[in-house]
Amino acid sequence: RRATTMSSEREKHSKTAQNLAELLQNVGVSLSEFAMKLTEQSGNVMSALLASGEGFSAEVLNSLLEDLQVPPILDAEASSYVISSFLDGDGPRLNASDGSKDMADDKELPHINLDEGTWTCVCTMHVPLSEATCTVCEYYYEDVIDTQEFKDANPEDLGDEGEDDDEEDESGGKDIAKGGDGVFADYSDSDRSWAVALPEDKSQADVETVDEPRRAQFLRLKSFFLSEEFGAQLLKEEEASSAKSSEDHKAKKLIKESEARAFAYKLIPDIDRFLDRREEAPALNLVLLTLRNGLPLYEKFPAIQQHTIRSMQFIFDQIMNHLKENIARSYLQRLVDSFRACQAEQARVIDSIYGSLSGRDKTLKQQLLNLIDDHKERVLEQTVLALNPGAISQDDSVPQKQLPHIRSSYRISAGPRLGLGHMQSAKVDYCKFRICAEHRQLVIDAYLRLFLLHDLLDVFVNDVNQQDPEAERLIDIDLLTKWAGNKEENNGFDAYSIYYDETQPKLYNDAKPLEQNAYQPFLSRHVALDILVSLFLSSSLSGSSSAASI
Repeated sequence: RRATTMSSEREKHSKTAQNLAELLQNVGVSLSEFAMKLTEQSGNVMSALLASGEGFSAEVLNSLLEDLQVPPILDAEASSYVISSFLDGDGPRLNASDGSKDMADDKELPHINLDEGTWTCVCTMHVPLSEATCTVCEYYYEDVIDTQEFKDANPEDLGDEGEDDDEEDESGGKDIAKGGDGVFADYSDSDRSWAVALPEDKSQADVETVDEPRRAQFLRLKSFFLSEEFGAQLLKEEEASSAKSSEDHKAKKLIKESEARAFAYKLIPDIDRFLDRREEAPALNLVLLTLRNGLPLYEKFPAIQQHTIRSMQFIFDQIMNHLKENIARSYLQRLVDSFRACQAEQARVIDSIYGSLSGRDKTLKQQLLNLIDDHKERVLEQTVLALNPGAISQDDSVPQKQLPHIRSSYRISAGPRLGLGHMQSAKVDYCKFRICAEHRQLVIDAYLRLFLLHDLLDVFVNDVNQQDPEAERLIDIDLLTKWAGNKEENNGFDAYSIYYDETQPKLYNDAKPLEQNAYQPFLSRHVALDILVSLFLSSSLSGSSSAASI
């Protein structure tokens, strides 16, 4: 907003800005970081001020300070503790002009600004009262629909006067709590022709490459991974993971936003060039808001929201304190990239990264569950793109045609039949839509054609057989070795089969371990199959372990 004070007031603010800039420089804090923190705590500044990662001009900063009613209490002699502790959220905050009112106590976010004709979102964006959804973070603020400005701009959204709305559940929270699927978007796919070409059917070839003695095991395992029973195992693991994250969270010190931001700049110095989906502000800003507050998508779902916050805290703890720099950079880049898309995609990536990183402390079976889940998620994305080729480039004009929301819709409709996980996050996606029976059957048919057990076996084999000692793994090879040698747990599995068999190089497509890795596991496809059968079908191994082509 433009400054509206007289020149004498502007001169006072200019001096304040100069003194403040000097002080910030002394403690190594940029003006943009300071402005970001002011914005988060006050909710009184348009997020457009954050669009520049290069800092703020004196004029913009003067206007910023004026809007926040910050008095010139910070001069060149003030203690640097005031600023550093303020940025960390531990020490005193800047007071309003009366010297007594804390900025953060002004109004909680979100809130309506009737005098401005706007409402302030949880991401601090000022949104016109004619719109109930934030254009930056997609937060939906239902209180806006009761304002006259919204009613004037959206007459078609109004129901009959006097209609009883007591039973309305706009967030879908009550429905989900009762086991329902939440609220669906007002969008129909029934008018679309579903005479689309299905992907090539390779499922039969997938089976035929297995030798006859092993084919029954192969088919049983594939059927299990595509069953409701497997989906129930995923749900149980998700619930256990959430409970564990809650306990772990209590014992850990929270990662502060300033610490996370500083580390992000250290890993990826030009990280601010990756802007949010509206190209209005660095995506990192939204990442750090989520680290503190969770996703606006989950505001009405406190259990999911708390798990999201704990997951983000865990991810940043791993990135900052436990991972090698190149691996940490890769995970951070993936996280920031997801915040350039919609919240449904952000939620999916947070869950995926958390699952991968938390797997380090899990059992072999739990790690394999995560690996299988990741693979099934990739197949779901392939299914979406096979039936909706334009989904990956669809703009925001019709969100229901975008990949993340189609994926949520497919998950709700066909997920139980295909043994998919992550149902809760799909249920709270307010852009999901109901799909017609014809479309649902196409989803199932396409998924079954694209889910090849050989692909999954290759993912397992390739993860274990990595030769670089610094490689990032989903499967802990020490856990694999211990499980294979434990007769009480391995259901009769041949413990020595996890090592390279130099007499049958064709089993490994002529790949072999490096000499220094000769005594660590090196799997073939058929041994990978044996491991999965032993762990997930709980039956004694039968069939040949010969050099069959799988």
